[in-house]
Amino acid sequence: MTTDDEMAARGRVVTEHSEVKKQLALLVNEAVSRADRLRKLGDDLRHIQYDPFQAKEPELRELLDAERTILLLREIADLREKRSRLEATLKEMGLA
Repeated sequence: MTTDDEMAARGRVVTEHSEVKKQLALLVNEAVSRADRLRKLGDDLRHIQYDPFQAKEPELRELLDAERTILLLREIADLREKRSRLEATLKEMGLA
């Protein structure tokens, strides 16, 4: 492998690592937001007589979508694994 090829490979790993970190941050932010909204839903359910839920039905359906939540958690786990592999590669390359 030439020096140029090696430098290009290093650049690709660094770029991919950066992108994975950005994607992971977005997904974790989405998970935290869902958790906050679920917590608020629990509070609202305790005081249901004060809050008409009919107007919130579409939001509730989206929030309580278990498949979406499972997919989100799987995506986060996959990206964490990928980030770990990339960090190991960066370390092997002497870039971490």
